[in-house]
Amino acid sequence: MWHCNRISLTLRKDSPKMPRDLTSHGSDPLAAAAEFARRCAVPVYLVGGAVRDRLAGRRAKDFDFAVARGEEDLARHFQARGFGRPVRISREESPIPVWRLSHPPIVIDVARFEAGGSVEQDLARRDFTINAIAIEAGTGRRVDPFGGRLDLRRGLIRSVAPGNLAEDPLRLLRAYRLAATHGLRIAPTTRRAIRSLAPLISRCAVERIHDEIVRLFGASSAERSLREAARDGVVAFALGLGRPVAPSALRGSDRLCPEGPAKRRLADRLAVLLDRAGVAPARAGGLLERRAFSRAETRETLRRLRFLREVRSARRIERTLFRHREHLAELLPMLERAARSSAEKACARRARDAAGRCRLEPAPVTGSDIASWLKLPEGPELGRALDRARWLFFLGKAASREAIRKRLRGRRRV
Repeated sequence: MWHCNRISLTLRKDSPKMPRDLTSHGSDPLAAAAEFARRCAVPVYLVGGAVRDRLAGRRAKDFDFAVARGEEDLARHFQARGFGRPVRISREESPIPVWRLSHPPIVIDVARFEAGGSVEQDLARRDFTINAIAIEAGTGRRVDPFGGRLDLRRGLIRSVAPGNLAEDPLRLLRAYRLAATHGLRIAPTTRRAIRSLAPLISRCAVERIHDEIVRLFGASSAERSLREAARDGVVAFALGLGRPVAPSALRGSDRLCPEGPAKRRLADRLAVLLDRAGVAPARAGGLLERRAFSRAETRETLRRLRFLREVRSARRIERTLFRHREHLAELLPMLERAARSSAEKACARRARDAAGRCRLEPAPVTGSDIASWLKLPEGPELGRALDRARWLFFLGKAASREAIRKRLRGRRRV
């Protein structure tokens, strides 16, 4: 049985135990919030992206709720309804307490009104009009003081106020990410404001910048947004390049990896962008590290960047293909799709033709085989012999174990 006392909710010891996984049975966070509002006579509002996605017919996974008071009690209520354990993510001294619950795929944030007054004042401090809409839990009443629903129907991203963008400069990058992931366009007045504020992005925490870059560069249809972000200076400041990026550097971005996982699109687009911007692999590694890219993200991006550079400068292209042989199924299509000039297209064809003449499967020998054949101990000489065996097999000059053995022993006798 639920009891409300100063908005405080407690679950009596004799109450039946709540199931741990109510969300998998169709429980809706908005319905749970409505129960809290009704029992405690406290208005609760669903705000932000979840409202935007609902109005656009998308399934929401991240739910933000705002209340004038009782935010911790609402978080405990969500816990009792099976949405996970609440954790305070704001600092203790923060005037805006925020609690988070996670029950994959659902994440719920519960916060006190930012301005401390009304829901309208809270919405007035948000980034874009399409994110400044609220739904009152229980009544379904919509609060839309800035015309967010109309902008959503128009497919438009418009700032609530330029000062709101400067308050949190990550919003400058988020505008292009939302445009890419939701098929929207940014209002001209908002783009002008972003262009003037772009240098402020460098003040944001690198982890937050990284998360937005990953979502923007990993979107399936991001070319228009990426080129606009480059034109407005956002890409250069977000990546810390230190110089402007020409929008043409992102031309053809949607062709690079039309299918496959978002992480592959991220690596392809980043590598091509860095290549066209003249960033060498040695510098690119440090740049990505400073932007909090993971080891896997950095490794995949640098592999593609090195391949682009090495193929175009290779005297013998088979050597480059041999070094990257385990990843050619991904690298060759990227090389072809990234080619723009006639010289780059000819290089891509040459690489594809050369790969067609080579054997890409693993060589049928091991280090132990070669050690036994040549009576070699473990060490650099054995490593060089194994590398030569793989090279001979890759070129098709020794297509079997016996052929490899003969070639290696013949070379050793000489």
